[in-house]
Amino acid sequence: MSDNTIVFSKKEQHSYHNKYSVRTGKIDKAVKGVKETKANYATAWIDHGSAPEKASYQYVIYPNLKDNEIKNFNQYVVEDKSYQILQANSDAHIVKNKETSTVAYVVFNEDNAINIGVLQSVSKPSLVMIEEKDPNNLKIEVTNPDLNFVIEEGKENRYNNYGLPTEVSLSIKGKWKVNNKDMVVAVSESGETTTITLKCVNGLKTSIVISK
Repeated sequence: MSDNTIVFSKKEQHSYHNKYSVRTGKIDKAVKGVKETKANYATAWIDHGSAPEKASYQYVIYPNLKDNEIKNFNQYVVEDKSYQILQANSDAHIVKNKETSTVAYVVFNEDNAINIGVLQSVSKPSLVMIEEKDPNNLKIEVTNPDLNFVIEEGKENRYNNYGLPTEVSLSIKGKWKVNNKDMVVAVSESGETTTITLKCVNGLKTSIVISK
């Protein structure tokens, strides 16, 4: 959804093989097939104008819609109350799924105060999901998108094909204990805040359950 014009185009588009250089007119000898290709593509974009300031938009993906929902899609979208956008700025995008009582956080800046739901802050830019069906038992999933690759010894800009673990600390409102500690590095309390430090690796999610 956006207040700006949404432009849609569907037409035949032409492109070149990714091993072909438009500048030199040369193509890798190992390439098989034609250097120029074409196909019918649909393209859509939001026209924010030539010099937008603080322009924004939101979109929702609806998988597995029924035929009648597709046919009446405009009405379906207007009537959809299954989610709520709690924050959308340069610090974080935070959305609540009302049907599953889950709050999803995309945190861009480390250690900034969040204070939406039970999450108060995160030590690194991260993806966090907290399921709050039972206020006394929360399921938390954390992903650090930084794969933390290391440069090969003696080879500048060449990375080993594996990431090193990173630690991500979550400050959670209230006093909690962690039920499963496989990927937990540390747990501490300060007043009415519990800080849990987790080990994240390879962009995979780290899951824990906490209880009061």
